Amino acid sequence: MAFYATWLILTICLLPFDLFEPWSATLPEPGVMTAPAHPVQVDFNQPEQIDEIGGHQIYALATYDIDARILSRRRYWFDWAPGWLGTSASPIDLTVGWGQMSDTAMTQHMSVQNAFRIAMARSAVDIFNPDITSQYANMHMIPGSREVRGALLDLRPNQTVRMSGFLVELRDDGELLLRSSMSRHDGDNLRDCEIMYVTEIEVLPS
Repeated sequence: MAFYATWLILTICLLPFDLFEPWSATLPEPGVMTAPAHPVQVDFNQPEQIDEIGGHQIYALATYDIDARILSRRRYWFDWAPGWLGTSASPIDLTVGWGQMSDTAMTQHMSVQNAFRIAMARSAVDIFNPDITSQYANMHMIPGSREVRGALLDLRPNQTVRMSGFLVELRDDGELLLRSSMSRHDGDNLRDCEIMYVTEIEVLPS
């Protein structure tokens, strides 16, 4: 009962913001992985500062290239926690899947809801199987340019997207504030999130 009550409260609280979320794109046919490959990550020996946004220094930890299907998205309009990731730097979160998690045969049995910078999933299949958890992630997106920001905000669930950029950490006068997950095997990929600074983005045919 507590589980369903929590979902009911979240639904009521988030309903006004859902009105601003775009409609989903056309659902791809089941049996086809629209993003079959895993992300490609190349770690740096040392973090390198690449930008500064809202007084926070952004340091690249690794290059990151990913093709993924968008399972859900959430546009954030205000900063809900002081010292947390601000909307000026990261206005949107994406929950994405690749491999089996880019196939409608798998995703049609689940629903994903984003709120408060985490993702929550309900599923009729075991998405917490270790073979599956490495094939999806909740990502905080930092656009590297105005054009990239616009493209990110235009994304819709069920689209397949190609993105390049960096996994990053945020610092404030040298003090570490937030650091991206660096592994797809760190336990709970809906809460152990990647923070991606996006330099290139392209919507792919599904």
